[in-house]
Amino acid sequence: MNKTLIISFIALFLMACGGSVVRDGEVIYVRSNGADMPAYVYGNTESKTFMILLHGGPGGNGLEYRSGIYVEDLEKEMAVVYWDQRGQGNSRGNGAKEELNMDLLLDDLDQLIKVINAHYGEDISLFLFGHSWGGTYGTKYLMEQWRQDQFKGWIEADGAHDIPKLNKEAIKMFITIGEDQIAQGKNVSDWQPIVDFSKGVDTTKTISNEDGGQINSYGHSAEGLIEEIKTGEIEGIQMPYLSSPIDPISGGLSGSITANTLMNNGIEEIALTDSLYKITIPSLFLWGKYDFVVPPQLGIDAVNLVSSTDKEYIEYEFSGHSPMNGEGKAFAADILEFVERNK
Repeated sequence: MNKTLIISFIALFLMACGGSVVRDGEVIYVRSNGADMPAYVYGNTESKTFMILLHGGPGGNGLEYRSGIYVEDLEKEMAVVYWDQRGQGNSRGNGAKEELNMDLLLDDLDQLIKVINAHYGEDISLFLFGHSWGGTYGTKYLMEQWRQDQFKGWIEADGAHDIPKLNKEAIKMFITIGEDQIAQGKNVSDWQPIVDFSKGVDTTKTISNEDGGQINSYGHSAEGLIEEIKTGEIEGIQMPYLSSPIDPISGGLSGSITANTLMNNGIEEIALTDSLYKITIPSLFLWGKYDFVVPPQLGIDAVNLVSSTDKEYIEYEFSGHSPMNGEGKAFAADILEFVERNK
């Protein structure tokens, strides 16, 4: 039987760079199907507007997203829930590994929402945000209308809601942009193996997990070869490394195990493009122009296919897979405008 339990509620007082005090945070633990998962709540809770952040990976954690100017701007206007998903970050007690699948993860998110509503009130406005793998997770969650009805809006940033498609679109980007970079004499020795590999992948057939892993690796590498990409804004909130509750060693190890287990249990086969019409709530799609990991075509497809009457696609000209890092000010402003008109 599924059980939800608030195990503890504590205040965290963390120091930002330069000695200033960041906004007090609250930690709520969600117990679901043998796992205890922390949700770190920061920001303006008095606004009664909350955004649940589904982190990337699988294998990441919520607090790795609490850094930069975009966070500072968001937390002034609303509360952000940085949640460590099952088997990732600082979560504990994952249960039987063979049972780790999407159905279990979807139930975990159900329990998190119940806890948030129980603690902060049924009258709050909830938004769901997913980045990268979080886009896979969030889109899958929203396939049920009753789950959509819990939210005022869906925000997907460079989200992997169709992994087979993203692999094929990445191959196209590698070849098109890679050949152009080579023609300009830019990073030729780095681009050539990426282009050669891409031309050897048969995109008319199912791309293997092995090739998919290589595509992902090359995607991150290619991003570092584009000079137009902004490297990041150092202003804003910075999570102090030594004060973080996430142990990088144990968190990284458990995250890796979880990622491998989910891959073995079929997440690489998730393809939701043909089901996007089921999404009816207001939807915002935010993408980096040079995202080779999850190409912009997925966001373009999404805004065209969802049934939402309020929907928008925004592309950031100087960003790759994480536009919140390089163009954080604009990224936050776009989210806040969307939230304001839908809360």
